Amino acid sequence: MYKTIDKGKTWTHLGLAGTQHISRVLIHPTNNNTVWVASLGALYSNNTDRGVYKSADGGKTWKKTLYINDSTGISDCH
Repeated sequence: MYKTIDKGKTWTHLGLAGTQHISRVLIHPTNNNTVWVASLGALYSNNTDRGVYKSADGGKTWKKTLYINDSTGISDCH
């Protein structure tokens, strides 16, 4: 997961590298520090980094808020 605050001139890595494939990112409409990420995980193997993640501090830290199992990815969150 990467974040830009200068319209794409520079990017900061925010973690979640193990998620491999992120299908959806939602930013709270009135608090841009609250972000949700839907992760498909590894496409052709089991992966415990699948699920929905939430950050309340603009991506500095992430908490997995939904996890089904290591073979079920999440494609949407809202």
